[in-house]
Amino acid sequence: MKKYISILMLFVAMGVFTVSCEQESDSNAMPVVKYVRPTDANAADSLLTRAAMGSTIALIGDGLGGVCEIWFNDQKAKLNPVYVTATSIIVNVPGTMPGKITNTITLKTSKGKQAIYDFAVIIPSPRVISIENEWALNNMTTIIRGDYFFADAEGKLVQVLFPGNVKAEVIEFDDHNIKIIVPLGALPGTVTVESIYGKGRSQFTFRDKEGLFIDAEEPTNVWNTWNRGSFDMNDGTSGQYIKLSGNTGNWAWPGELMQLVYINPTQTPLISEGLPADYALKFEYNSLNWSGAHIYFWFSPKSDVNTDDPNVAQYLWQPFLINGAYVNHVTNGWVTCTIPLSEFTHNKAGTSNIKLGKDDMINFHAFPFGEAEGVAPFEIWLDNFRIVKIK
Repeated sequence: MKKYISILMLFVAMGVFTVSCEQESDSNAMPVVKYVRPTDANAADSLLTRAAMGSTIALIGDGLGGVCEIWFNDQKAKLNPVYVTATSIIVNVPGTMPGKITNTITLKTSKGKQAIYDFAVIIPSPRVISIENEWALNNMTTIIRGDYFFADAEGKLVQVLFPGNVKAEVIEFDDHNIKIIVPLGALPGTVTVESIYGKGRSQFTFRDKEGLFIDAEEPTNVWNTWNRGSFDMNDGTSGQYIKLSGNTGNWAWPGELMQLVYINPTQTPLISEGLPADYALKFEYNSLNWSGAHIYFWFSPKSDVNTDDPNVAQYLWQPFLINGAYVNHVTNGWVTCTIPLSEFTHNKAGTSNIKLGKDDMINFHAFPFGEAEGVAPFEIWLDNFRIVKIK
């Protein structure tokens, strides 16, 4: 990484000197690309004749200081003037599918001069990052998110396959999103998106049960003697779920039906190896009304504590706060939420910097409590709390 930064700084230093001394003459010069190389210092001696979408490359040549546009095939790249010098340009290969493939780089100057250099762009296989609802039921509509979801010659993806070797119906898609219907027979496991450029396997596990500690199917294990929240099954995403409901107010203490308390029957940490920062908390939720009072999530080592100000790290969840404005957060169905445990660092005011320890992660708590713009109805459904390894 340090070597990568060093070579970038070298180009920047060259750019500062060259632009200040030769800018006017460069704008009149005919740009010439002699060769293309990686920006990584470990591979700086390698010459490139092609590069993948999204990669960073260095064009080396003469008269490059006046270049104001660079096109890969028919896709325009974003240029940072800081990385444009008389003899080099650092640029990212566009990540958009070209309409016409010419296997060329075209350089244009502010004076109308143009140069073409033979260079191919590698179109990668699909990258499957996430799915809107990891626990979507069969026949449910959901969205797969990622990159490089490019069409074939007929304008279609080849296929989306779920475990069990069953194909999903694709409703619509663009380069980064695929709206699908989960097929009958879909099993837990890895989802595959296939295009004419290759196959991409999901970074998530569909209907993942590893690390699952609350599935809401056995309420006596969740509540024990606390008798908090309530349960329902109507319109669930995997059977019974937890329902928190009531009214929020500005720092108003939540009623019992708005609180989640999980008392771990084993009273042992929820992770057995590694550090909390190696994991994330995942769960599914359906928000029907939520416009104020963030939800506190925290783990506790003691089974008899359910306070709003514990001496352990908390996470303040507030998706209703958009650019400082309070909005009613409604999901219109079940979605998956992922929170890295490294973000469990706050007290109730969000001002402290507490480190979450593995031995703290025995019991689990959640309830809405905080700033709000007056009294407002609150209802959120929760299910499938699990600890998932991310590193």
